[in-house]
Amino acid sequence: MVASYWNLSRYWLTGAFRWKEAETAFQWWLAAKRNEREADAMTQPDLFRDVCLGVDITGMTRRRDHHTSVDAAVVVARALTELHQRVLEAFREHGPMTDEALEQLDAFAGYGPSTLRKRRSELYQQRRLCVISEARNSRGRKMLVWGLQP
Repeated sequence: MVASYWNLSRYWLTGAFRWKEAETAFQWWLAAKRNEREADAMTQPDLFRDVCLGVDITGMTRRRDHHTSVDAAVVVARALTELHQRVLEAFREHGPMTDEALEQLDAFAGYGPSTLRKRRSELYQQRRLCVISEARNSRGRKMLVWGLQP
């Protein structure tokens, strides 16, 4: 008997629900899930994969992903770190600015606003940028002025 939510609900809906059968099926299902987790834990992870690649891709791939997924994650991670560097260079060159001013720089013409704001937010979380003051944007709304961490 295959234990699943569907089988348990079928017993319940037909009125032929017997607690002992359901309990046995549920215990079997739990044991199968436990065995899957133990099998995953027993497989040897590639401990040095992230170190050898030279880029931190933790959280971007799963342990059993195909090598093409890992390669794609490396490409994306390298592009992100390059973009982080470009954002920091823009702050060094132009000084404190709002997200709107950052988006309007010619160096970031090919990037969407959310991409730049996310990279700026990540730099803030890394404590490389800080809030300097507030300013009004072109629509008259308050925006934070960001600058390099002193």
